[in-house]
Amino acid sequence: MEQNMNTSKGILKKGKRFPWLLALGLIVAILVPLTIGLVVYRGGGPSGSGAASDNTSSEDVLGAPVVDVMPISPVCTDNLICYVNSNSTPSGHGQIATSYAWYKDDVLQADLTGDTVASDYIAKGQTWKCVVTISDGAGASADGSDQVTIGNVQPTAPTVDVTPDVPAPTDDLVCSITVPSSDLDADNITYMYAWYKDGVLQADLTDNTIDSIYTDEGQIWRCAVAGSDGTSTSASSYDEVTIDSEMKAIYVWSWSWQLFDKPTEAEYFFDTCREEEIDTAFIAATDSDVLDYIQNSPAKIRAFIEDANADGIQVYALLARMDYGIEAALQPNVEAILKYNHDNPDCKFEGIHFDLEPPGGSSLSQHAAYLAECTTFFQDMKTWSYDGETIASQSVALGMFVDPRWSRTTCAAAYSGLVRELDYMDIAAYRAPPETGMSEVQGCVDLTVAEGKAFAITLETAEFSYTSDGATTYYEEGRAGLENCMSVMRAYYKANYSGHFMGFVIHHYENCISAWHTMNSIQWPSGSYSAGDTVSVTVTLHASDYYYWRPYGVKLEVRDSAGNIWVTSKIVCMHYSSNTKQVTLTWTVPSEAAAGDCDVKVSLWDVDLHDEGHYSKLFYSDFSSKYYGDSSGQKAALEAYDMDGLAALTHRPAEPTQVLTGKRTPFIELQSSGWNEGVFSLT
Repeated sequence: MEQNMNTSKGILKKGKRFPWLLALGLIVAILVPLTIGLVVYRGGGPSGSGAASDNTSSEDVLGAPVVDVMPISPVCTDNLICYVNSNSTPSGHGQIATSYAWYKDDVLQADLTGDTVASDYIAKGQTWKCVVTISDGAGASADGSDQVTIGNVQPTAPTVDVTPDVPAPTDDLVCSITVPSSDLDADNITYMYAWYKDGVLQADLTDNTIDSIYTDEGQIWRCAVAGSDGTSTSASSYDEVTIDSEMKAIYVWSWSWQLFDKPTEAEYFFDTCREEEIDTAFIAATDSDVLDYIQNSPAKIRAFIEDANADGIQVYALLARMDYGIEAALQPNVEAILKYNHDNPDCKFEGIHFDLEPPGGSSLSQHAAYLAECTTFFQDMKTWSYDGETIASQSVALGMFVDPRWSRTTCAAAYSGLVRELDYMDIAAYRAPPETGMSEVQGCVDLTVAEGKAFAITLETAEFSYTSDGATTYYEEGRAGLENCMSVMRAYYKANYSGHFMGFVIHHYENCISAWHTMNSIQWPSGSYSAGDTVSVTVTLHASDYYYWRPYGVKLEVRDSAGNIWVTSKIVCMHYSSNTKQVTLTWTVPSEAAAGDCDVKVSLWDVDLHDEGHYSKLFYSDFSSKYYGDSSGQKAALEAYDMDGLAALTHRPAEPTQVLTGKRTPFIELQSSGWNEGVFSLT
């Protein structure tokens, strides 16, 4: 008994692990049936009573197909393809049938039964859904679907063109669309313009046109344009142009010293340059008085050049010699300019312009010899220096007036040699119309360009004629005639000599400027007048100091309500001390004048046109005796006197530029106020 008890105890001791093994067995017994049950349920549940079938496999389950419509983000040019994931069709069902149904914006498209919808059927904004049904032929089936929305097609970039191709500073810039943006969605396209000046966006400029007030010489303007369909924007395309740095220069001859010493003259000069858009001034520096300013009063020169530069005007020294001995005559002037530029590098003479001509009457062979002397002069001049600085190191441009005859065979070689020493040539086109002038200078233009140099065209505006066989000056034609000439020439030279044509130089411009800008203001009458009353009109005239002696005709015209016109006029001269004069013209109302409102016109006439070097004989003796007979030497104004009897003022030839028996029209209308309507009334 004791032994059995011991044996029993031993057994109990060895079986201490049994409770843990028993627990593990129970867990396995419970979990295995549950797991089998879950697999069957996933397959769709039992048929009949819903009890789990021990014979059902996961490969026998017919699950919903996985569907993808591609591309994921389609546009109207894409075909839509409906893909079915192969893993979603179980193999245990044998042959599986697949069918497709397409819906556009939830509406069945009954005729579309394949896996693809061609791009012809779709459009931007539509939603397309593909529903795929799979079946096994034994009644089992399942559905799956996917859908996409048709997106926007980005417009293409337009093609643009900025015109003019070579714009002047006075030209507006226009950005035109030459090839519009295309849009496959057929959306309306709007365009967005962006302008860049020298690479910097001009945020306020968003139209297709830029006014010339925004542009300046040498600037690069780019127009970038993009098309928008309201949803997306195309890439930008652009075109750009460079604002032409066309020169418009003037010669300033005898009164140049006054620009340095008389504020009123300087003010008048700058006002005129602004109105005439002058950017370069050739200031005469040959005479001893101007040389004295450069050498001994450089501060006055500097002040003038500072003001000129602030107005966008470059200042060139103008040196002239109408004879041989060029070097001896002009070396002091050139050396004075070198010294001035050395001392004032920020307000220097930007160039030296030369008017070098052989004595009058020289033959072409003598011209050729003179050109050879000019060439030697320029070669020597380039070696001159001040404190080590030369013409080249100071970047002083060199140019010269050109007689168009220098292209003829006798002078051509000498002219080409001269061109090589200079930066530009200033070729005189002293003929009208512009086509005639261009023809005359063609030879020199071609020789200049052949040497790789630039050229400007000089036009004459002085009130005289060098020959009697044709027009040589645009004085008579006035500003309109001069501007038309420049327009014709500009178009030709820019089209045929781009990169060489610099612009225009106006010779003796002070003459026409003084005339064109003389009638500064008019005090018009007002109120009511009766027969016998005096109607007065006061005109304020201005002329440059150098032209204080010029006689002008001032004419007053009155037109009554019946169209009758009465005329009164005077000849006047400027006053030397003030350069201005007020002229009062009066009209006594005649009894036959019609009652009602009256119109008034004031015009200014040149009565000092040279006829073969002499003043017009119609008033020469009277005018000359009063002016030149002033024994005191004081340049006082002539007293105004009535121009009665000078009928030429009221009669002008139909063609004012025609030559009359070798002489020009004696009276030229310079300015007119035009008819000022309803100024006063008659009772």
